[in-house]
Amino acid sequence: MVESNLLKQIDEKFYNMNLSLSKNSKAYEENTEIKLKEVQTQIGFIKEQIDLEKRKREESTNGLTDEIENELNKFHDVLLIEKKVREETQAKIYRMIEDIHSKLQTELVQEKRDRESTTESLIKLLEDTCQRIDKNFRQ
Repeated sequence: MVESNLLKQIDEKFYNMNLSLSKNSKAYEENTEIKLKEVQTQIGFIKEQIDLEKRKREESTNGLTDEIENELNKFHDVLLIEKKVREETQAKIYRMIEDIHSKLQTELVQEKRDRESTTESLIKLLEDTCQRIDKNFRQ
């Protein structure tokens, strides 16, 4: 009997230990599941934060790209305007040079005519004078 009591007590202890282990095992599994859910929630939150930061960076990059492109377009427009102004100025200078050249040519031609006319007048006057002198000597 003592032996049977002892066996009974041992069986009860084993049963209680198994029951306790089973409870502890369940508690451990529940705690583990809770912790896994918390970790998964944190992972989801971190993924959302990463996605948000990625979108912000992309938007910022796109904004900077657009801004740089706009500035380059403005610079290009300024260059085109400066080129046009330079070409117009050069054209005006060429026209002025052509006008001056044309006026000088006209003045030179006129000066030459005037000189030829004056020379012809002087020659005619000399010839007339020579003829008169010659006439006066013959008389």
